[in-house]
Amino acid sequence: MNISPMVLMVLFGAFVGGIALGVLAGWFTWGTGSPATKDEAKTRASRPPKRGLFVHWDRDANHGIRVHWQGKPYARSWDLPDESRADFQRLLHRLIQWFDQPESRQSKPRARAASRGAPSARPRLDEAATAVRMYAEIDDILQELLQRAQIQRRVHVRFLPQHMQVVVYVDTQSYTSLDDIPDERIRALIREAVRRWERSH
Repeated sequence: MNISPMVLMVLFGAFVGGIALGVLAGWFTWGTGSPATKDEAKTRASRPPKRGLFVHWDRDANHGIRVHWQGKPYARSWDLPDESRADFQRLLHRLIQWFDQPESRQSKPRARAASRGAPSARPRLDEAATAVRMYAEIDDILQELLQRAQIQRRVHVRFLPQHMQVVVYVDTQSYTSLDDIPDERIRALIREAVRRWERSH
């Protein structure tokens, strides 16, 4: 039986079109997935990674955020294990530096015009990054002194870059002035930690 070329072209076009529709339908079904698959993907995305830093908003947590380090939640920075504190502080230092990115060429003229006479933000960020690292080192020295003195109290020295000030935490209290700390032994140990840091630098 002879079939005209026109009929062959029509049949071949229908065959190719059917394959294309099948592939498209399969791709669309795979891409959208079922509602259960979407929920599972959302759950997986909200889980903290097993390595590194993970921070998310939480109104019930301290300061409105919840911090996970290496897959574990921590309410306060001093709850971090000693072997992880140095890595966490280095990452925090890098994060502060990351915020200090150079401006694009297009935004420079406009930024200069808008901030004429205003101080640059770069020195402030550099100062904050240096201060965070410095007081973290002082706090490490302080922890050794507290352990040697057998003082069973939670005392930590922190620099808060958002306020550009030093805060001393003693148990559940916080102080912005060393003289306000009622325990004379703790005041003396903090001063000794600062002196040792200065001698080592």
